Amino acid sequence: MNLISSENINNPKIKVSPPAWIIILSYVILGLVILMLLNLPIENTLLKSAIVFGVGIVIFGVVRNQFKGNNMVTMIANNGGIYFQTSDVNLYFHVPWENIVKIEKVLFPVNRRGKGLRFEVSGEYDGKSEESGHIGNVKIEGDKTFIYTIPQLHNRDQLITQFYNLKKKLNSDGEK
Repeated sequence: MNLISSENINNPKIKVSPPAWIIILSYVILGLVILMLLNLPIENTLLKSAIVFGVGIVIFGVVRNQFKGNNMVTMIANNGGIYFQTSDVNLYFHVPWENIVKIEKVLFPVNRRGKGLRFEVSGEYDGKSEESGHIGNVKIEGDKTFIYTIPQLHNRDQLITQFYNLKKKLNSDGEK
C-alpha cells in the first residue's frame, strides 16, 4: 500500500485545490454571516452571544482546516508521480508516473452530472487502488482500473495538459 502523509510529499509541482477567489469569497461570506448575527433583533444578550459563539466555533474549524494545507487538495503531482487524496485528508495514495496510462475528462459514473478526471492506472497499482478502501471513485472496467477525481473548478483540459507536460518533461529529462 502506498499511502503517504501529505507532509512527506516533496516539491509538489501541481496542487489541485479550489481557486483562491473561491476561498476568499467563502471568507467574505463567513464574515458577513457573523455581522448579520450580531445585528439580529434579539434582546437577550446571552442568547445572541451563544449563537455568535456557536457559529464562531464552526468558522474557526473551517479556517483551521484551510490553514492546515490539505483542505480540498484532491491531487498533488510531483516528479515521483500523482498523489490522490484518500478518506483521511492527510493521507494520499501515490501512483508513480510510469503507472499512469491515460488521463481523460469524464462524467462521474454515479450521477453522470459531475464533471471530473479519470486516471487509468496499470502495473502493480492496477488492483491496489480498489483494494485499499481508502480511495473513493475507483472503478474497474474489464481489465482496466480507473481512479476518478474532481478538478476543483479548474479547466479540465488545462489540468490534463499540465499533467502530461510534467510527465513528458520527466521522461525527456530522465528523472523518476
